Amino acid sequence: MIKYKRFAAALAVTLISFAGGCISKPEETMVNIPTTVSLVTNDSIYLIVCQPIDNTDDIADPSAGVLLTIGRYTLEAEDLTYRYFRAPKPLIIASYEFGQRRGGQRVNGGIAIPKDELAAGAQKYVYVDDKAKNGKIFVWRITDDFNTKRGQKWFLNTDKRDNAPAQSAP
Repeated sequence: MIKYKRFAAALAVTLISFAGGCISKPEETMVNIPTTVSLVTNDSIYLIVCQPIDNTDDIADPSAGVLLTIGRYTLEAEDLTYRYFRAPKPLIIASYEFGQRRGGQRVNGGIAIPKDELAAGAQKYVYVDDKAKNGKIFVWRITDDFNTKRGQKWFLNTDKRDNAPAQSAP
């Protein structure tokens, strides 16, 4: 009987230690990364958000998130790594309680998309304006859930879209 209790205790400790490695906190999404950009005007590249996107730190039990508003996000700046698309309306940085949005702050800014999205470590961000005209500040690391909505809730106009309407010949 004593051997059984020791075995059960050892098994419980082992399972708890393995479970601790399986249960992980999501990566930090709130960031504060200033960057310097070059302002551009290029109407040929833009991003469309077709439906509002609530990008939260944890899909199952969010504590914070950013609401990406519907509309055409225009290319306003770039640097060596990113293109910066200005939101048509202020974005909402929100807090959540019991899975429900409980207030938030409206901010002027947009979405930074890597020029090379397939590069190792490529990450999308929400940015706000810095005091300097050529400055931006990354404030939110966009979670991978955003990528799964590409083509359904958002797209770049340069994306190849299978469901795009056929062009009629003149």
